[in-house]
Amino acid sequence: MKQLAQSLPSSAWKNVTWRQGVEHALRSRFAAVRLHPAHRDYWQAETHPEEWLLVEWPKDEAVRYLLSRESQSPSAWRALLANAFVSAADPADVRPDAILITPTSPGPSARCDLRVRLKNAGRRSVSYFRFNVKIDGQDVPEYKLYTHVANIDPGTTGKLTFNNFYSPPQARAFEVQVTLVEAQWVEVKKDGTDTTTTPSGAVAGLPSAVSLSVRKCRLRGVSVASRVGSQGLSRRVSDGAQVARTHGHAGFVLAG
Repeated sequence: MKQLAQSLPSSAWKNVTWRQGVEHALRSRFAAVRLHPAHRDYWQAETHPEEWLLVEWPKDEAVRYLLSRESQSPSAWRALLANAFVSAADPADVRPDAILITPTSPGPSARCDLRVRLKNAGRRSVSYFRFNVKIDGQDVPEYKLYTHVANIDPGTTGKLTFNNFYSPPQARAFEVQVTLVEAQWVEVKKDGTDTTTTPSGAVAGLPSAVSLSVRKCRLRGVSVASRVGSQGLSRRVSDGAQVARTHGHAGFVLAG
């Protein structure tokens, strides 16, 4: 398809603006071509139905493609652009800004508190956040089960608290990656002490991710053996003393 895009004349390309961003209008360069897509045609007596190929090719950036079987009116094209194409040069209005881990340099199998700071650069309040989380390269599916309902006002940042997790059993650095998959613009109405939050549309430009490299804890002269159980966390140090503490928070344990 890239060869097809490169062969199109300059007259085939149009600069299109599909929505207003925070700082400027979002626009890019597009071309639309009618074609018959080829996919396992040797199994078919007839070719596939004709479709639209929508090509986005901003200057000095990668080419992006979208196939559509719909006959598009100008208003339908704008809606399609708003939902399917957001140029990499135009970041999402809502995105994770930082990952906050406590302790900052955990030891082996240590319980870590996880928070994420979100930045709302939009002009409306935002809420109903859904995330994917990877810890030490492992996808942690439990985090996908939650929808975080917390309003973040326009032009501000907010912090969300996640379930804690346990660091790898080896004393080494590891990486945490948090991806904001979905979020909703919301209308917030306050009536005395009551607050009503109503979703008003999905935030465009997602997913958006942020990563943090967590440094390993330097232990000198102390050997640590950790055991995670439902009643608490026990550590045995080199002088034979045992330190135990209980915890009441849910946590996710990483495989070695």
